[in-house]
Amino acid sequence: MYELVFTRHFEKDFRVLPGEMQKRLLLRLKDLQADPFKDARKLKGVLRGRFRVRVGEYRVRYDLDEKTILLYYVKHRKEICRNI
Repeated sequence: MYELVFTRHFEKDFRVLPGEMQKRLLLRLKDLQADPFKDARKLKGVLRGRFRVRVGEYRVRYDLDEKTILLYYVKHRKEICRNI
């Protein structure tokens, strides 16, 4: 099982999400912890180990190391397309 590490930016993004989306995201993070490659998309044109995963209309951006998942941010799909 992988260890989840939250950045300050991720925590800030998480706090402003609607309550129902926070619940869905927490369930997805549990799944991600067990299998970080399930339904994940590898980001193109970047260093290895960078992924994103969908949770409804939101996207979670994370890096994957040996046994650590570093969660960078969670944003609405319209916002994240501008940042990648």
